[in-house]
Amino acid sequence: MLQFYFLSVIANFIGGALLASAYLEPKFPIFSKLEDIFNDKPNLKIILGVVALLVGIMKILSVVPGDVIIVGDLLPGLVGLLVGLCLIFDYYQAKNEEPEENHLAGVVDQYRHILGILAMVLSLLHFFLPKVLFL
Repeated sequence: MLQFYFLSVIANFIGGALLASAYLEPKFPIFSKLEDIFNDKPNLKIILGVVALLVGIMKILSVVPGDVIIVGDLLPGLVGLLVGLCLIFDYYQAKNEEPEENHLAGVVDQYRHILGILAMVLSLLHFFLPKVLFL
């Protein structure tokens, strides 16, 4: 379905930009504005996380006509799942008054900018190269 195709591109790009905003902010100041928007309204972060998660699931389950089943949208679907899970995790970490320092929080903080940049690149490649295998 083309709706999930466009939702995947948008959710992965915005979610990736939000995850990588702290890393990219010194070179591209526009990312600070994006982070400010999501920090001012924290419910937007969970909404984007849930949308990215659900669209990631649907990208794996549904196929764009003429594409290879499952494999055709594998990477955008997996990245959508990871972006969604990271954004939901960030939301609950921010809501927790005493944030717990655990191994999962350390891994998410350490690799969030890599996942964000990967999500942005994959979403752009997925948009411009729709029929390429794995994209």
